Amino acid sequence: MRGMSSPYGAKRPIWPIITACSNSRGRKVDMPAASAQPPINLSRILRDVVSIGAQWVRVRVDRTGGFSMPASDDVTVHFVIWGTLQLTVANGEPTEIGAGGCALLPQGIPHVARIGSGPIEPLRYFDEIEDHDILPTVDVGEIRGIPTAVILIGRLRVDWPASIPPLRMLPGIMLGTRAHQTDPAAATNASRALHHTSREPGASISLTRYAELLLVRELRDFFVAHPGLLNPGDADAAAVAQAMEAVRTDPGRPWSVERLARHVGMSRSGFAAKFRAIREETPMDSVARLRMDLAARLLGEGRMKAKEIAARVGYSSDAAFVRSFTRHFGLSPTNYRKKLREEASVTEADWLQPG
Repeated sequence: MRGMSSPYGAKRPIWPIITACSNSRGRKVDMPAASAQPPINLSRILRDVVSIGAQWVRVRVDRTGGFSMPASDDVTVHFVIWGTLQLTVANGEPTEIGAGGCALLPQGIPHVARIGSGPIEPLRYFDEIEDHDILPTVDVGEIRGIPTAVILIGRLRVDWPASIPPLRMLPGIMLGTRAHQTDPAAATNASRALHHTSREPGASISLTRYAELLLVRELRDFFVAHPGLLNPGDADAAAVAQAMEAVRTDPGRPWSVERLARHVGMSRSGFAAKFRAIREETPMDSVARLRMDLAARLLGEGRMKAKEIAARVGYSSDAAFVRSFTRHFGLSPTNYRKKLREEASVTEADWLQPG
């Protein structure tokens, strides 16, 4: 069933993280129409996406509001190994990442990482630190005992090949791992592996290689869904990708085919025809599926009521949301959340040291 995933074991640092998280997304990737594009050799394109250096730091956060990070020419990476992080870019919706999760910001755009409701402090340590073997630790706020959150933050200097479209066409935030949404056991194993890896010799290069792998995989999935972006002259595919990114950024907005077309500067009929040719479904079918995937993630996190989730993903009627969700997943929101809780049989990790 879509939206569900089974536990994966992990016993040793780094490679077990891949085992634990690489298949924990439980989502469908849209395949383009066979006649829409000539075959694209993604391996040949993505093999040249290489990190040419990185800086890493372990950030411990107390119960303050969080921290902000300025724009960068590098890819920013957040591995959450303890606590919960909310990332926000520009005017977008917050993206919540729990322990064991990873966020990649390929554009290096400025963003805010919020832990609590207090003031936000600028995080400027990347102006000062150099490459380290074992990660240095910096504190945001005054740490007393166990911190509220611990994040491994990296800045990857990537040598982008000419075959990759302009970075502005990529999503602002890519989720490198999703075990924190669907598989608590896998997320715990990933957190433990990240924690220990960051404290051992070779930490910097190990984390860099893992982050590079996640970046390449996310790019692969994105370009499978939007193959036209790899053809420089395909403005239609770029418009479709831009429209869906707008929905991801603001899923609660009352989107319509006309509004999506206007957003990308196309006529309604022309946009609808191009969209269906590229994605093999209507624009509103894509919008509905994206909203359902978001609703499933929010149900799994367990912090919002179904009524709140319905409003978040653009449903003014609770009954309409329940009908759509049940038709999409085969379970009502209540039963879906119950099933997730039954599968989540692990308790919160107790292995994290205060330091």
